[in-house]
Amino acid sequence: WNNNDNAKVIVYENGELDIYSTLRTEGRKGGYSGSIKKIVLPNADSPKEIGRAVIEVLEAAEEYYNNKPAYDPYPTKSLQLLDESSLIVKNPSDRHFVDEEDGGAAEIYQCYSYISQEGGESSAEFFLGIAPELDCNMNPSNVRSMWEELHGKTEIFEMQECKHEIFTHRAEMRNKNIHKISYLMQSEEDLLLECSMELHQPGRRKKLDEKLTGLFEEFVRNCKR
Repeated sequence: WNNNDNAKVIVYENGELDIYSTLRTEGRKGGYSGSIKKIVLPNADSPKEIGRAVIEVLEAAEEYYNNKPAYDPYPTKSLQLLDESSLIVKNPSDRHFVDEEDGGAAEIYQCYSYISQEGGESSAEFFLGIAPELDCNMNPSNVRSMWEELHGKTEIFEMQECKHEIFTHRAEMRNKNIHKISYLMQSEEDLLLECSMELHQPGRRKKLDEKLTGLFEEFVRNCKR
């Protein structure tokens, strides 16, 4: 399937022929849909004319795929931030993540939910936002206080400066309800940029916690101005 081009011929009762090359389906191997190039022959009764049309649409397909970038199941997107700058992010590299866009929340730029079963609830989220609860105060005592107000008393809390292309601080908390990791930077005097992972009930999801922590660090590395 990866190495074949496909053409279809539709013959109508009035003698008209539609001849076209098809696109390979992305994300599902073995399928074809849509059209790359189409030729309509109103009254094709010459085998040579039909043959030339078939060759032409297949050559168009060959040229299309020779020049088309490889399919990326985890594409990048550009986010417009409140400080009027742009941020490039790459979708988390796991098929269970669902792109929720801004999730309908004004304080969120982009959110991805981890849903392990179709129709199930989210086990974790990766998101970028403005962390309004911190009120632009990245003092560790303030971060801890605000997080405990939202998520309950912490069993583990750490915060330190970090070296990253964008973010300047990394904070992490854990209790029975949540494992939260946040990368933070102050883009303006009254504006923060937050990139966070929130895993729910980490005690019940130890393997998933370990897996998503690694994926989240990769996600953060892929955030670029």
